[in-house]
Amino acid sequence: MSQKPLQVGLPVMLHYEAEIQAFLKAKQRIEALGESHSIPMNVGAFLFFVPSALKEANVQKQIENQRKYELPIIHAQSSFQAPHNLFYSRHQDCSLDGQSDFMERVIEQTQRLKQLDPSGLPADVDLNVGLYSFRDIPEPNADPAHVLPLDVIVNQREALLQRFKSRFGELRDIARENGLGLVLENAITSVFVPHPTYNKRLGMYFYAFNDINSLRKISGDSLALDIAHWAATESAPGLFERNKAFEYRDFLFAMDGITSWDEYKQHHPALSEHSKQAKVFHFSNATGLGVYLEGDLEAKWGDVGTVEGIVPRQDFRTIIDDARENGKPVIIEVDYDIKNIPVNQFREADKLLDHILT
Repeated sequence: MSQKPLQVGLPVMLHYEAEIQAFLKAKQRIEALGESHSIPMNVGAFLFFVPSALKEANVQKQIENQRKYELPIIHAQSSFQAPHNLFYSRHQDCSLDGQSDFMERVIEQTQRLKQLDPSGLPADVDLNVGLYSFRDIPEPNADPAHVLPLDVIVNQREALLQRFKSRFGELRDIARENGLGLVLENAITSVFVPHPTYNKRLGMYFYAFNDINSLRKISGDSLALDIAHWAATESAPGLFERNKAFEYRDFLFAMDGITSWDEYKQHHPALSEHSKQAKVFHFSNATGLGVYLEGDLEAKWGDVGTVEGIVPRQDFRTIIDDARENGKPVIIEVDYDIKNIPVNQFREADKLLDHILT
C-alpha cells in the first residue's frame, strides 16, 4: 500500500477566525486519526465561497487571517448559491459592465490566498453548471441565473453544451494563469425540496447537463466527484418508481434526452466510471432526493439510508487509495453543524473517516 499521505480538506471560512481555530484543532486530531489507521493524512483548507464570502470586508479579512495563519489550501469552490455559473456568467450578466463575474473573482481570491500558503500544494477551483428546471415555472421567473423551461433546454441542448464548454475553457485559462486548476462538479439530477427562491414551493427540481458525457465534454475530463450527489442520482430510479412519480420521471427523461431507466444508467454510470476522470473527491453522507423534509415526505423521498449504506466501505477505500497514490484531495463535506463548528471542531468528519477506515 502507498505510504503517500492522504490530502484531506475541511471547509473553512477564512474570514471567521473562530473557524480557523477549530480547523487547526481538527487538523491535529484527524491527522492523529490517520496515524491510528496507519494512513498518513495531511489536512488542508477547502475554501467554500458563498456569495457573502466575497464582500470586500470579508475578502480583506481572509487575506489578513491567511497572512497570520498560513493555512495549507488544497481546494476551493464557487458555490451553487453564487450569482454566476457556467449557465449565467459575465457573458449573460449585462449589469457587470465588463467586470469579473463571481467565478473569476473566486479564482482571483484563491490565488491571493495561495500566495500566502507556504505548503506548495496544488489547488483546484470547483465550479457548477448551475442550470435547473421544474414544472410550472412562475412568471416572472425569480431565478433567471439558474432556471430555464424544459422545452428550451431540450431544443437548445447542443448550443447550451457548447456555451458551457466555451466558458469553462475561458475560466480554465484564467485559473492556469493564476497557478490553479479548474474542475467541474457533478450535481444531483433531481431534488425534492421546499425551494427558498420560490417562496418554499414544494416540488421536484431537476439539474441539467449532469450526465457523465456532458460533464466530460464541458470540462475536458477535469471533474470533481461529489459522492453524495452520485448516490442521490443512483437512488432516483428506485424512488421514482416506488412513489409512482411518473410525471417527474418523464420530466427527468426529457431533461436527459432519454426514454428509459436503462439509458439513464448509461448516462449516470457506476461510481468507478465517474472516479476515473475525477481530480478531487467530495465525501459526504447525505442521500436520497429529499432536502429539508420531515415526516412522511422525508420517508418518501429521503428514506434510502446514509451514504455508508449506499456506497460500500470498499468503494470509499478504493477511492482513498487512488487519491493517495495520485495526490487527489478528499474533501469531507458532511452535514456539519455550521453554527457550532467553533465548538464541534469538525468532529462530524472524524465519524465518516473512522467509519470508512475501520
